Amino acid sequence: MKKLIASLGLAAAALCGVAPANATIVVSFDPAAMTVGNSASFSVNVNISGLASDFVSGYDLHLLYDASLLSYVGVVFNTDQLGDLWGSGSLVLDTPAPGNIDLFATSFSSNADLDTNQLNSFTLMTLSFMSDASNTGSSLLRFGPSPDYDRNITGAVDADGFAQSLDVQFGQACINVDPTGAEGRCVRVIPEPSSYGLLALAFMGAYAAPAVLRRRRKEI
Repeated sequence: MKKLIASLGLAAAALCGVAPANATIVVSFDPAAMTVGNSASFSVNVNISGLASDFVSGYDLHLLYDASLLSYVGVVFNTDQLGDLWGSGSLVLDTPAPGNIDLFATSFSSNADLDTNQLNSFTLMTLSFMSDASNTGSSLLRFGPSPDYDRNITGAVDADGFAQSLDVQFGQACINVDPTGAEGRCVRVIPEPSSYGLLALAFMGAYAAPAVLRRRRKEI
């Protein structure tokens, strides 16, 4: 019975998007889904959470998007959390190409300063875009596949001066461009958290209840 309960708990947590006890570091977009009209400007935050005993000393991220639907306008980096706030300073760069933005940052702060002063959750940057004047459709905002060059976030610097990569879970966002307000495929790509909860309840109702009934019948 304990194995059944544990399995159900893990399944429910996975369906609900609940992190296990050893919570992972997560990079997410806010909002995760939105609809804009043509020739509309909008912004999206890139957030990091779950740092706990870890901290961010830098990153090299390649953001991918559909250049036929969106045009990159610019970025505001949150350098305060990389050391600017307490005087150590940082270096940030954005190198845009159609559909692919290289976002780079490195902190000049020591491990001790970052560990002491950096928040466990904060906004890495705010990205600004403009939607196309006539095309409609949905574009994902996501990071490239390479853990070394496309989605690398570093933490502590070792004795040799090399920053160690953090184990990070990356989310994505969906931007729908439609003057009528239709949500397009963003509804299917980015499900609401409540949908996960309903799936978990359905799963538990369909699997847990019959298992308990079978157990009771055997005991009668």
